[in-house]
Amino acid sequence: MIMENNVPNVEIDEDEIDIKEIFKTIGNYKRMITFSALIFFLLALIYAYFSPNIYKTTTLVKLASEKKQQDDQFMSEALGKEGANIDDEITVFKTRYMVEKALSRLNLDTRYFTTHNLKTQEFYKNAPFVVTSVNLIESMKDVRFELIPDGTESFRLLLEPSFKTKAMEALSLLSEIPIVYDETHRFGELIETPWFTLTVQKIFTLEDNTYSFVVMSEDAKAEFIAKHLSASAQSKLGKIVALSFEDIIPLRAKEFLDALSRAYVQENLDLKSQTAQKKLDFIDMQLDAINKTLKGSEKNLQAFKATNIVVDLGSKAQLTSEKLGELESQLYEQNMKKGVMENVLNYIEVNKDMKNISVSSSQLESPALNTLIEQLQKANTELASLLTDFTSLHPDVVKVNQQILSLKEALKDTLKSNLRNVKNRSNELARIISKHKKSLQSLPEQERQLTRLTRNFLVNEKIYSFLLEKRAEAAIVESSNVLETRIVEPAVLPKRQVKPKRLLILIVGLIIGVIIGVAFAFLREFLNDTVHGIEDVEKRTNIPVYGVVPFLDEKKSVQPYFEAMRVISTNVEFLQTKAKSKLITVTSTVAGEGKSSTLSELAKVLATNGRKVIILDLDLRRSSLHDKLSLPNKVGMSTLLSGKHTIKDVRQKSKFENLEVITAGPVPPNPIGLIMSDGLKLAVDQLLTEYDYVLLDAPPIGLVADAMALMRMADITLIVLKADYSKKEFINNFARFTKDPNINAGVVLNGVTAGGHYGYGYGSNYGTTYGSDYYS
Repeated sequence: MIMENNVPNVEIDEDEIDIKEIFKTIGNYKRMITFSALIFFLLALIYAYFSPNIYKTTTLVKLASEKKQQDDQFMSEALGKEGANIDDEITVFKTRYMVEKALSRLNLDTRYFTTHNLKTQEFYKNAPFVVTSVNLIESMKDVRFELIPDGTESFRLLLEPSFKTKAMEALSLLSEIPIVYDETHRFGELIETPWFTLTVQKIFTLEDNTYSFVVMSEDAKAEFIAKHLSASAQSKLGKIVALSFEDIIPLRAKEFLDALSRAYVQENLDLKSQTAQKKLDFIDMQLDAINKTLKGSEKNLQAFKATNIVVDLGSKAQLTSEKLGELESQLYEQNMKKGVMENVLNYIEVNKDMKNISVSSSQLESPALNTLIEQLQKANTELASLLTDFTSLHPDVVKVNQQILSLKEALKDTLKSNLRNVKNRSNELARIISKHKKSLQSLPEQERQLTRLTRNFLVNEKIYSFLLEKRAEAAIVESSNVLETRIVEPAVLPKRQVKPKRLLILIVGLIIGVIIGVAFAFLREFLNDTVHGIEDVEKRTNIPVYGVVPFLDEKKSVQPYFEAMRVISTNVEFLQTKAKSKLITVTSTVAGEGKSSTLSELAKVLATNGRKVIILDLDLRRSSLHDKLSLPNKVGMSTLLSGKHTIKDVRQKSKFENLEVITAGPVPPNPIGLIMSDGLKLAVDQLLTEYDYVLLDAPPIGLVADAMALMRMADITLIVLKADYSKKEFINNFARFTKDPNINAGVVLNGVTAGGHYGYGYGSNYGTTYGSDYYS
């Protein structure tokens, strides 16, 4: 039954077509997709096997709360009090300074390794030997030494350049020759070389064949810690920092976090102690001076009372004296404020950063100082963080430097403005004090002296009491802050690894393999311009399909092949023609598509059905039909059409009943002239009177013009295509040819394999192509 492509009359949902095409493509390349999935699964398996277990532990540290003091407490706060900012403190945890303080509490100078089942394993506090390095040149640090046991008391120490070092040496990128060392030593022996001096002490029996160790440099240790350390705020508004560390050795992860958190707490305690000591030293110095002055005032007052007859002062003089004492105390405070502000201003002029200036100390006169100093400290912290990764010429660093300069200028201007206000206040107080002093001049001499001495004593006593009060407050404040920074939750020894997630790695590897396999399948499908199946034919032309011929495999049953040929013969027999006999032309787009094989097999089936059949081999340039039917080719169509022989002379019987053949004969000098001659038409007309079917083996239509004339003569032209061989663009070409009203065509798809995956067909002996020497 003929299969037609009724495109105008059949509407198919495009989504359905896409889904079918997708599954068809996947089915066609299922072996390749399976192979890709298997390869990536194996790669994932290898990666999962060799990836070491990563353990993670976490500790929680609560930071000290930021405390803001009142304005009258500016002295102690100006000397070092600094509130905790959680972002800045997270940066502090990661600084090299803090990491080195933590490392000083551990012994991470040397790392020890061995190999088990092709996997490298590291020792930590359980190595069978210990290396004590007395002296190593810098280039020998971070270099892997190999130790091979040689008996129970000796070992072989091996040092060879790494692959990277060899490559650099080959490229002449090294300034010195790599060090090579290979000697045998005894355990406990002092090994001295120009490059290193060390001792290897055996702890217990070395059971493995090979060990190695690395003496780490400070940079390598810091880099190792920075790579695996993370810090984050536990909550946005809280003061708790979560420190996490990942390591292949759980004990080392725990011990490092413990050391880091303790080092941070100790550093805060040390800073608070230094701050407290500075405050107390400052106040003690002032107390000592005031104490001496107070004693002198008291001594002078007692001496005056002992040598003079003292009477009670009048109420006005008493009030004036008390007011003077209060004013002179205020003047003293203003002078101290002025001194502190001048010191702060001088510090800003001389120093580049603000780490020793407290945010709280800016509360002297203007709240704006508080904001400016806080912004300046934050900018300095950001600059220090950037300089660990970039140079001073980096745009981000330049931007922050400009911001710091701008903030410093604004801070200096604000300080100078406040300083002017303090000086004005001091001058005003001095003027009022001078006025009150003049009012006392009217008193008798003894009363004036008594008033002056009493006033001095009261002022010094008040200042002394004020300083004692401040000293007590400073001690109380600092004592209450000591324990605010503390370890809330210590690190625990992790029992299970967090990485790698091996099952997930295998699943992802398998999925990636499938995805890449499918992608490659669709890529191949997109780049493959050959005909795969009947769908490719039906999409590109409305020419009916007369048959689909399966690939003929000697290992499999030939029954499907012959059944397909019977279907084609049945379709041909149902063809309606004016005459009783049928003239059929069989051609292809190019050579190698199985044209002659299909024609000969069709002729055999028709002959087997009792029809008289004759084949004319008109592929005069590249004939092969005589080989397939095991017939001589000395005479044939070329000699018939040139007039040298008659039909009787060139007609040959085949070994199949009812099947006769006229072979191509010798290759003529002008094949197209013979085919276009009247002799061919006369011969065909004569044969149609004698045979039921006349089959013409025509040249490929994609190469020469001979086939067009033969196609116009025929009742039906069968165009043979070969799956995974014929080009899709050829379908478009012969579809244009068949628009000729004199041409009635059909398609035979050859070489299709079962299951939707197509082979190359049979007839490997027909693999030669038409060359220019035949079709010029």
